[in-house]
Amino acid sequence: MPHSVFLSNAPLTLDDIWLADLVDQSSREIYVFDEPTCTLLRASAAACRALNCGVDELRKMQLPDVLPEVSAECLERTIAGLRDCAVKEATLSAKRRSANSSETPIELRLSLLQLPDRSVLIAVVDNAKTGMRFDTRAIRSEERLAQIEAHVPGLLFQLRRQPSGALQFDFLSQACEDLLGMPANTLYAASARFFGQIVEKDRQELTEKMQQSSTSFVMLNWEGRIWIESWQDFKWINVRATPSDEGERGLLWTGLMANITQSKRLAEEIRKSREQLAELSAHIDNAREKERERIERDLHDDLGGNLSALKMMLGQVWKQAPQTPFFLERRDYLNQLIDRSIESIHRISVDLRPGILDAGLVAAIEWLAQEQQRQNGIPYHLHSDWQDIALPPPLATSLFRIAQEACNNIRKHAHATHVDIYLHEDNGELVLEVTDNGIGIADERRHNPRSFGLLGMSERMSALGGRFQLTTRCGQGTTVRVTTPLHTP
Repeated sequence: MPHSVFLSNAPLTLDDIWLADLVDQSSREIYVFDEPTCTLLRASAAACRALNCGVDELRKMQLPDVLPEVSAECLERTIAGLRDCAVKEATLSAKRRSANSSETPIELRLSLLQLPDRSVLIAVVDNAKTGMRFDTRAIRSEERLAQIEAHVPGLLFQLRRQPSGALQFDFLSQACEDLLGMPANTLYAASARFFGQIVEKDRQELTEKMQQSSTSFVMLNWEGRIWIESWQDFKWINVRATPSDEGERGLLWTGLMANITQSKRLAEEIRKSREQLAELSAHIDNAREKERERIERDLHDDLGGNLSALKMMLGQVWKQAPQTPFFLERRDYLNQLIDRSIESIHRISVDLRPGILDAGLVAAIEWLAQEQQRQNGIPYHLHSDWQDIALPPPLATSLFRIAQEACNNIRKHAHATHVDIYLHEDNGELVLEVTDNGIGIADERRHNPRSFGLLGMSERMSALGGRFQLTTRCGQGTTVRVTTPLHTP
């Protein structure tokens, strides 16, 4: 049997892995038992040969099965002494019977090892005649760290700040050169070279965070850029480390450095894409407003003017026409038809772009409140810090459109009995709020990607560098709040 046998059915942990490697590397007869139950967890290849058992039989074994001549009371006392730290290692003598019935004296040395998630008993069998021994003290923290670092996606490190203030790397894992572009020995000899790689602006931030971590004993969490000479390019790294006070030896940070260049580049691409989408959205809104203005002008000036002229001409015609019931009936019908058409053109023109916008944002929102009150039959109140305020036309138009969309949503969905519109200044910012006392907005509608009205309001403010906030509670109404820097043309 070339390798040791792992007998537990539980998933392997990192501690299992390094312990298995340690046992595999030994040619000695070694057993690993679960401390509370004394169940056999692992047996070296030499142990499997000595017991001459199959895997299924090994799974059933416990510590007394390996030493059948030692009483249960003796084993219990021995383990209790290890558990209470009365002794670091206990030796038990016994005899082993071979296949030809001869007996060989052996010594079994037992020690207790505390792992992060369990306690194990390590039993090493020595031949009493030859005196061959296995030193369990070989299980050191350095060996455990070497096993663990191979499974960690990043650079494990220990950085010490000496009492003099000098910084020195105590440990760097094998990933050092891959991440930082220089071997560990270079940084052991001159730790300052690592800090020399860091971009100056980011280096200052790291210094501040290290100072905060050392004084408050909080985790060091920093990300920044380093210049890799061999690449002739920058790399983003993240540093996370926990500080510990080592008295006269100074302060020691133990942690992990990770390459976050790819995620940073993706985040930058996403940011640029969002900026481009915001610019495109602003361009589309601007083009749409211009097109609305053109259509409104054409409707009002051309079609509206033509209909007004037609009504005047028909008035002259009716004066010359016979006053018979036939002509009188047609006259009244045509006059009503022209009046309805002129009214429709006026309504469509107002919906496209109210002319009141030319009088300023305050006047336009006051007109909107009056129109909504007339259509819905519920009170709309405007509360404003200004009688008038001069704003860039795109900003004034966007704020009006947001107020208009909020009022449309209230009319369609809110079942409100009262609406307040606030237009005021707050810490140098212009704030527009539309608040109702309706039924609120359900979560499924609020987060529905097809809620284009809410999405449109948010996109408008994003394009203007402002903020959009929606506050709603079921049965307690809704508040639409938009905030933008207050600047005049």
